[in-house]
Amino acid sequence: MNELISVIVPVYNVADYVEKCVKSIIKQTYNRIEIILVDDGSTDGSGEICDRLVQSDDRIHVLHKMNGGLSDARNAGIEQAKGDYYVFIDSDDYVDGHMIEALYHALYVNRADISVCGFQAVDEGGNFLSEMTSSGLKTGCYTKKYVFEESYKSYGWNYIVAWNKLYKSNLFRQIRFAKGKIHEDEFIFHHIIEQCDRIAVIEDKYYCYLQRQKSITAESYSAQRMDVIEANLIRCRFFLANKMEDCFKGTEVLAYYFLNVAIHNLEYEIIEERLTQLQKMYRQIIWNIVFSRQYGPQGKIKRGLFCINKKAFAVICKKEKI
Repeated sequence: MNELISVIVPVYNVADYVEKCVKSIIKQTYNRIEIILVDDGSTDGSGEICDRLVQSDDRIHVLHKMNGGLSDARNAGIEQAKGDYYVFIDSDDYVDGHMIEALYHALYVNRADISVCGFQAVDEGGNFLSEMTSSGLKTGCYTKKYVFEESYKSYGWNYIVAWNKLYKSNLFRQIRFAKGKIHEDEFIFHHIIEQCDRIAVIEDKYYCYLQRQKSITAESYSAQRMDVIEANLIRCRFFLANKMEDCFKGTEVLAYYFLNVAIHNLEYEIIEERLTQLQKMYRQIIWNIVFSRQYGPQGKIKRGLFCINKKAFAVICKKEKI
């Protein structure tokens, strides 16, 4: 039980946070780690802070690159990683000193491919945010079928996000994060879990997920925020191909909900191009909805309307209260 674990930290304009993040990794009770800081073209001095942190611990390595986004930075870290396992930590977050040891122990004793822990959302003052914390997790070891079935429930993002997990490195042999997307982990989640025989879960909240106003996910609504709809529709096709009807329904309902949220947040003219892309994706699965007994007539009609005339659908959805 002394294998090398690569901790990959994408860094972009987080000068106020990155040192706290890295120090929380340095203090891990499992110490056979390499810490890969990927400076993604920062302009606020974050890269210089990373270079200074190298002097404090010889396990730290810094990679400076042109800005390419969160996914590109994580992928660059994967290319540099030498570990048998990977951990992804966002540079404005921080972790409990026992996190990696606990994840490794859970993975090892359960002969699992991934281990997952709980998280606690915190504000910039370090105060716990009770309304944003992991829930629904139960310590144990589970099959990929179980995780897929949990993924579309209200607490499903515990399994989807990249950062509260320990992964066997071979899971990323042919997989990389989707470049240029937000909600990037949504696009690869099913490909990662499909490779797993066993997933170990720890309900303890070892990961501290910082909520700050200037983060990517806290920015005002934009057409790019609709990436989550695309990701869920891609997963719908995956579940159809694998004859997982309940998972298809649960995931499609999520996609439909987020589509309604998008309609409420944006003027139709602004999102027309993005809606056209999603309309094409919906057409690929619409007959599975029309002929399904799991959908009522109203749900079928609304989805069919979107596939036929997205402008009329947008008008109708603006009158709905979700």
